[in-house]
Amino acid sequence: MTDAPAVTGDLAHLAMVTGQPPAAPTLADVRATAQAELDGLKCSPEWVKAYMAGEQNARADFQRLTELIARPPPGATMAGGVTLEQQRNEQADYCESVGLSPGVVQQVREGIPETAMTYKQAVGLKKQLMADPAFVDRALKGGQAEREKLLLIDIILSGPITSEKR
Repeated sequence: MTDAPAVTGDLAHLAMVTGQPPAAPTLADVRATAQAELDGLKCSPEWVKAYMAGEQNARADFQRLTELIARPPPGATMAGGVTLEQQRNEQADYCESVGLSPGVVQQVREGIPETAMTYKQAVGLKKQLMADPAFVDRALKGGQAEREKLLLIDIILSGPITSEKR
């Protein structure tokens, strides 16, 4: 026995004709279908009259369809917002583009946490480096080694921290 949801309507007919289960609709498909259904309802004088009169079924139709139209992508922090996974991937892509090691890129992409001790050491090292006028001057003038060192420290400081010892 399968746990797949029952297929109904046009999708059931398509499955029967092709012998293949239909592909799950994408978020864009769901939004477009809901928008088309809402546009159709808005063209119906009876539905508009019922909606304006506060009829419960018409209000429920409107709420259901507008929620589908505005549904954020899975994992989004807000409608249209960037997810943590997207942020990590962008940062990892940048780290890769500037030549950081594959291990560091993987750590960023997967959100592998550092220990609290490593975090504390990174804070101390950054304070020490930023107190050194010669280091800061080289970093501001584009010194590759200095900028890479600061980037590595900032990866530790901006990443997740675990209380476990590794």
